[in-house]
Amino acid sequence: MAWWYSGDTGPSDEVVKLAMGADVLVAEVEEGLEELRGFIDHMAAQNHWPPARKQEFAAHMEKEHLTVDSLGELASKAQVQSLLFYHYNPQNKAEQQARIAGVKKYFHGPVLAPMDLDRFCLSKDEAQSEKANFESCGQNTADQE
Repeated sequence: MAWWYSGDTGPSDEVVKLAMGADVLVAEVEEGLEELRGFIDHMAAQNHWPPARKQEFAAHMEKEHLTVDSLGELASKAQVQSLLFYHYNPQNKAEQQARIAGVKKYFHGPVLAPMDLDRFCLSKDEAQSEKANFESCGQNTADQE
């Protein structure tokens, strides 16, 4: 089973090449672009940032993180088999499901969106003896195919 793990990254053709054909892509995911911009505005107001600091933070978030749209496009281009989110912090199941739905606009494989302490297991697919399945084997996971 081929895994590809991405640290914080923005949309990148190099990442697509590196992840090409992976069975599992483990990737960070932010909300959609509109929600991300709302978060940036909130952080700037809460921390009393001058416009230059807000711009710097916005550039970082938009260029060095993957939104649901950019992750979905990346996974689709890289032809990965499944996605596992990490480094995301949904406040509730609705936000978790919204991230899955956002990615699924572009990527049609299984998307696993764990909550803290969820577990995932590899299991052998008896029909395809060379192929392993990656699935939730713990609680609280919003596993959607």
